[in-house]
Amino acid sequence: MKKFLPLLVCLISALPCFSQITLSAPSSAVSGAAFTITAAGESSSAWVAGMFYYPNPPTVTNPANQNVTIATFSIAGYAYPQAATKFSTNITTTSSSPVTVTFNVRMDVFHGGGGSVTNQDQTITITINPAVTTFYNVAKSAVFTKNNCGAGTVGTAVTYTIPANTYTASTQAAADALATNALNSGGQAYANANGNCLTVYYNSAISASFSKNDCPANYTPAAGSYSYSISASAYSSTVSQADADSKALNALNTQGQSNANNLGTCNENRIGIRTMFRTDPYDATNQTLSRVWLKEPVDLTGISLDSYSASGIYAYASQYGTTKVAAGWYTELYTGPTDGNFIRVFQVNVNGEIVSYTMVQNP
Repeated sequence: MKKFLPLLVCLISALPCFSQITLSAPSSAVSGAAFTITAAGESSSAWVAGMFYYPNPPTVTNPANQNVTIATFSIAGYAYPQAATKFSTNITTTSSSPVTVTFNVRMDVFHGGGGSVTNQDQTITITINPAVTTFYNVAKSAVFTKNNCGAGTVGTAVTYTIPANTYTASTQAAADALATNALNSGGQAYANANGNCLTVYYNSAISASFSKNDCPANYTPAAGSYSYSISASAYSSTVSQADADSKALNALNTQGQSNANNLGTCNENRIGIRTMFRTDPYDATNQTLSRVWLKEPVDLTGISLDSYSASGIYAYASQYGTTKVAAGWYTELYTGPTDGNFIRVFQVNVNGEIVSYTMVQNP
């Protein structure tokens, strides 16, 4: 009779008298990443039919009062009896440091003998680590020149590339830095292995003379030329000797002309007029033969008769230079194309500037 007493106690108390089902979970997980809660101790008389988060007692965090979210549980894999029953969930935290979470899990335990379902609670403690965002490098490229060629040759340029998504890190800058380091450390070796060596040709010495050619309108370059040279080996080519010499010739023409334009001077274009110098426009007594040079094109029609005003037209004593003629009246010794049979008599002031003129009938 005594051996039936424990069974009678179990029936009266309605408590399970079989081995209790326990739950296990990993000691840590990453915020937002799924982890599995596994049942142990299931049997044909009692197994887990369901599992869910049950907030009584309340969830506790360490550090305290952390914001955590426990996701809905879902069956993971096969349930008992094919395998130990497993449910997966995840916990999300906003903390940037690890948070230890203790929360309550309720199981629906199915009893095979009587077909009844009872609840069984168990607390789970797990440390949730902050989620680590992974960044991938962007593509990096650079040009490296083969530098292991022999004398008289030069290496070709080779592009070396680190493809995107080759390196990962916790920040974009760190991932890109890894790619840059790999680019710099491996680029030269790649160029040396994959580049070509080309024969180098150098130009021969060349020289020529150039004259100034950039004078403005109504000016002429002063006589003379300027020599300019390109030294040997100033230009190179991996194509041919002719190509190297062509580069030197192009440089000679461009630089030589520029040099001449910088060093040369421009002379004002002037026309020489044979005149008779007199002290009075109408008195030819004691007049003397003279030559006056005026800037081309000569136009005195804008000077008013006896105006004695500045005209901006100067009378020079020579074709070149800045010396002005003496002050006085000058009579042209030829018939102007617009003057008919009249000769022009113009006055030059002490500054060498024509200030007035009059027309005198040509005898």
